[in-house]
Amino acid sequence: MNFKQLVLLLSDHKDKGVRFAFSDKKYIPDHFHITEVGRVQKEFMDCGGSVHKSSSCVLQTWVADDIEHRLKADKLLEILNKADSLLDLKNECVEIEYEDGVISQYKIAGFEDRFQDNSSEILFHLIKKHTACLAIDKCLPKKGCCGSDKKGCC
Repeated sequence: MNFKQLVLLLSDHKDKGVRFAFSDKKYIPDHFHITEVGRVQKEFMDCGGSVHKSSSCVLQTWVADDIEHRLKADKLLEILNKADSLLDLKNECVEIEYEDGVISQYKIAGFEDRFQDNSSEILFHLIKKHTACLAIDKCLPKKGCCGSDKKGCC
C-alpha cells in the first residue's frame, strides 16, 4: 500500500480505530503510538556491481504503558498529512516498523474494515520483508555468490 492509498483509506474511515495484524494472527498491541513518520531513501550496490535506489515511508510504532491509548484513523491522518507536507510521501510504499525483541519492518499487504469488540476498526494486514539476491544472473550457479569462483554462498 502506498502513502496516497493509506491517506485516502483513512479519510474514508475517520471515526474508526486502527489496528495492525501479522500473518501469524498476532497483533501490534492496541495501545501503540506512531512515534515517527519517515521517508527512508537507500542507495546501494548489489553483489553483481549494479547500483540501486529505493525509497519508502516508514511508520514507527511504539508501545507504551498507557494501555488505554487507542489511535483513531482521524488522528493518524492528521499525523500523516503533516509529515507529507514536509517529506512529499505520496507515492512511497508504506512500511510499519515494530519492535518485539528486534526492530523489524513490515509491508502492508491489505486491510479489512471490520466491527470487533463493539467498535469499528481498520485492520491492516502486515507481511514480512525478505532479503534477496538482486544479481542472481551473475551469482548463481555459474560464478558462485558475490561474483567469486566459489560455488554457493560466501
